[in-house]
Amino acid sequence: MKYYSLIGTIILIMIFLFGCSPEETWTHFGEEFSLADPVPLSQGLALLDDISDSEVFMQGVVKTTCQNRGGSMILQDGDAMVRVRFGDHDFYLPYESKGMRAKVQGKLNSITISEALAKNWAERFGYPGDDPDMLEGEQEVLVLTASGVAVQGEPEFSPEQQALIDEAEADATATEEETEPDNIQN
Repeated sequence: MKYYSLIGTIILIMIFLFGCSPEETWTHFGEEFSLADPVPLSQGLALLDDISDSEVFMQGVVKTTCQNRGGSMILQDGDAMVRVRFGDHDFYLPYESKGMRAKVQGKLNSITISEALAKNWAERFGYPGDDPDMLEGEQEVLVLTASGVAVQGEPEFSPEQQALIDEAEADATATEEETEPDNIQN
């Protein structure tokens, strides 16, 4: 009996000493949150009458991330899903964020996309449907343009993903330099 008591005491001491487990750690990307208390995605969507350009703070699970650079994801809570863009590629999310709980703040909008784009998204992300062949015509979809995202855990960028991000940022910098005038005179 003393043996089990000793093991229990050791476990309690370890929990006290080491505090939060990795599951309780949140890794933040983008801007800090300005809203408090995120609502589950399914509840938040049900409460919104007019979703046009609404600032929201919602939580769910990362269903998938864009496998190009990680510039978007699908946030899911039960049957509710929304495509989340990270501004105009203002930040990226590691591929390994898939399956992690996430909090997202940003502007929520309903947009119309072409049948071809809807089928592309369905193949790549499972949104707006899991079967691209079932989608016909233009589709109304929800898009949340996130200013900030936090995922539960400590996902890291793979070297391959980081190389894609670095390449895209270098290309963007080169394009900006090409469009700026060499000599501005007043």
